[in-house]
Amino acid sequence: MSIGDGRKTYSDSTLKSMTKDELIDIIRCLESNLRNAHETNDIQYENCKRLLSEEKKRIKLLMKF
Repeated sequence: MSIGDGRKTYSDSTLKSMTKDELIDIIRCLESNLRNAHETNDIQYENCKRLLSEEKKRIKLLMKF
């Protein structure tokens, strides 16, 4: 099975055969990845807002001429 980007995931039978500690490690890794994705999205959002603001200012300056 894959997750849409070509990367393989664990099958249900593989996950069912894992110990609780192994599953906890996987869950913690997923939590960390999700947290990092949220932080990255927040940074990208702030950068987009800044760039949009700069572009609006640039257009206003050009419109004066």
